[in-house]
Amino acid sequence: MACGRNAWRVLLVSLIAGLLVSKGCSFYFSRAAPVPFPGGTEWSSRFQDYVLGAITVSFVETKLPERDKQGTWWDRLRYQCFGPQALHPWDGYGVDGGFPSTVLTGLEITDPSGRYILPRDMVRDLGNPTINHVGVRRNGKILELSMMNSDGAGGHAVLYEVDLAQSRARRFVRMVIEDDFTKTHTWTVLRKHKAKPRKERGVGAMDDQHLPAHPGKAGGT
Repeated sequence: MACGRNAWRVLLVSLIAGLLVSKGCSFYFSRAAPVPFPGGTEWSSRFQDYVLGAITVSFVETKLPERDKQGTWWDRLRYQCFGPQALHPWDGYGVDGGFPSTVLTGLEITDPSGRYILPRDMVRDLGNPTINHVGVRRNGKILELSMMNSDGAGGHAVLYEVDLAQSRARRFVRMVIEDDFTKTHTWTVLRKHKAKPRKERGVGAMDDQHLPAHPGKAGGT
């Protein structure tokens, strides 16, 4: 009798494990239908370059895939089994609940000495970025990059200060419901890469009128 009970247990565990693996794999490898870009063009990433003298600033915005909203493979498996309540909420900027449609996935600055790429954690938490309208200007030795992202309760202003001479950058963010900027990143060392030719892409016009108030007045140096 004991052997019979053990055999049934093994069979039951095998069936459950097979079901979970099957549902998890099918969900993991599934692909959501692409979201049409205004005008009917489908896209996954888009780019915007800004030129200020010998400096080129390049932004990359990427559509957030549906499956990325469900985190790791384990999160996706739990989503398949238990529904949306098993998902981790978006903990970045750009939305007040739910997930952003797009995220900033790259910020690169190139000058005659090389390329400087900002770390992932300084860009990838910015949801629904407005990369086609960025304020770019020099403030002494500091390069300032500003943008007003998203809208509604998730709207936020972002200011990057980049010191190319010292290969470092820092970031400030101010939510629309807040009066002052918050320094989210102190001076962070940027890795320098060898400059390489780039394909022609959209070039934005310089526009200082959208630069937010300097955070030094509110958040300190």
